[in-house]
Amino acid sequence: MRPRARLAALKRAYIPAAALLAAWLFATLALDSIEWVRLSAGGERGRGGNARAPSEELSGNRAILDPAEQMRRGLEDLGAAAASPRPGTLLFLLARAAPAIERRIARARAGNRNIPGGR
Repeated sequence: MRPRARLAALKRAYIPAAALLAAWLFATLALDSIEWVRLSAGGERGRGGNARAPSEELSGNRAILDPAEQMRRGLEDLGAAAASPRPGTLLFLLARAAPAIERRIARARAGNRNIPGGR
């Protein structure tokens, strides 16, 4: 077979393959761009709602200088949200450990004047 005829036969074989490759590439890019636009729009919608929440939530809070008091208030809020702590929950375990924590805090305050609320 002559070289020119061989090149013509290869050309006839590669033209459909190149066309299928181009079609696949075009379809992939089109579908990916559509998905990117949908995700981008969804992200913008989600980001708008989440950006306002922390500033609104933190605007009404006041600074609590005593970490024990802050924890006590947090536990009271959790206790109010859950009518009664169920065994196996973190709130149940904290309720059981609270007396020991209170004793430790009282001893630490009595022995160290640097702790807020200490004598």
